[in-house]
Amino acid sequence: MTNTYNHFDPDKNYDSILFRSDKVLQTAEFNELQSAMHHRLQNISDVLFADGDIIRDAGIVINADTGAVSIESGALYLAGAVRGVGAKNLNVPLDDIVVVGVYVHSLTITEMQDPTLLNPAVGARGYMQPGAARNQINTQWGIYGDGTEGVFYPVYTIDHGHISAKEPPPTLDAVSQAIARYDRDSSGSNYVVTGLRVTALPDAVNGDQMYNLEEGRARVNGFGVQLNTSRRIHYAAVPVLKFIDSEPHTSTTINNQRVNLDRTPAAEIEQVRITAQRTVTINHGTYAGAPDPLPDTSVIQITQVKQGATVYNKTADWILAAGKVDWSPNGAEPSPGSSYDVTYQYIKDAEITNANATGFDVAGAVQDTLILVTYRVKLPRIDRLCLNEKGEHIWIEGISTDYDPVRPPVPSHLIELAQVIQTWTEAREIINDGVRTVAMADIDALSQRMN
Repeated sequence: MTNTYNHFDPDKNYDSILFRSDKVLQTAEFNELQSAMHHRLQNISDVLFADGDIIRDAGIVINADTGAVSIESGALYLAGAVRGVGAKNLNVPLDDIVVVGVYVHSLTITEMQDPTLLNPAVGARGYMQPGAARNQINTQWGIYGDGTEGVFYPVYTIDHGHISAKEPPPTLDAVSQAIARYDRDSSGSNYVVTGLRVTALPDAVNGDQMYNLEEGRARVNGFGVQLNTSRRIHYAAVPVLKFIDSEPHTSTTINNQRVNLDRTPAAEIEQVRITAQRTVTINHGTYAGAPDPLPDTSVIQITQVKQGATVYNKTADWILAAGKVDWSPNGAEPSPGSSYDVTYQYIKDAEITNANATGFDVAGAVQDTLILVTYRVKLPRIDRLCLNEKGEHIWIEGISTDYDPVRPPVPSHLIELAQVIQTWTEAREIINDGVRTVAMADIDALSQRMN
């Protein structure tokens, strides 16, 4: 308002207002008095609380399938005071990180908006006359950047559909650091108090692995972490692939047969080569001793050359040379320009059927010959799911090997919750091996059992 004045300036270090009996009383001095009081009180309360700290209730629940968010009413520390906030329902995207908090909007109210501010003193000279205005503070839940009027104070962070942990106040930094240091020195910290077990969920449509981390409490690097609700975790796990070149398998029949791979699971079968056999009719060249090319490449051997009832002999009549029937030996041969039948074996790329992660079906491979398979296999790995002191989940990938994967070490500032044995099949295993506190009753029971 243009007719209100306030001299308060914290940089001038004025400690109090000294009213003098022989001087006028200014309205600005009353406003300055209130501002100085609020400033002094806020300096004290800011030591105990930070803007956005939850004092009472204000719980939040999110539907990880729809993004619907329900926030209950409560009280939070905002702009130097504990202020109430009403309940509200919101919708957030599940493919991004969003910040949910409270918008604080300041509004000046006069007798024009609230007639009850008129002077109520009946019989007084100023009866029903306007007096001082009021500074109204309104609060409302919202999403950062949604266009709501006012100053935004962040409260919750929603990371791809799950709510990050929030430490309850008061958060005295010196005290918190002392407790954290004591916890690390006395117990080593990094232990689960309750809950925080990991279970597998069906994989997402895009192939991401899905896990559920239940609610619970833990001490991480000396600091307390509490998850008030369970969270759904997406993990875009990518296997390390190894190239297997020309893995040999022996054909058991020329008919359709199943070939099981030596390494599984296969990510992609790139090529299958077999030794096939066929009989073709070719025409002899226009002169005696002319070589006749065969229609296929990679010919291994010719098993028979025949014209009518006549069977020609290998070496004496013909030889295989550079994929041709070579009639250079001084033996018998078909007449120039006549046709004859040749049966031969050659290597070809085979068409496979019913291919999956363990093998495939193939037909046409000569019995007791090699089937050569080129493919890429997914190597096994052990990953760890951890939690940091902010309540954020962190994945640590292990080292993939052919048969014995190496477990990755966990940094000292993280707590391990579970191991995931990545077999890249439905047999994927979860081991909840995080260090957990043991109740005194359980310790006593163990002691009695040992005694």
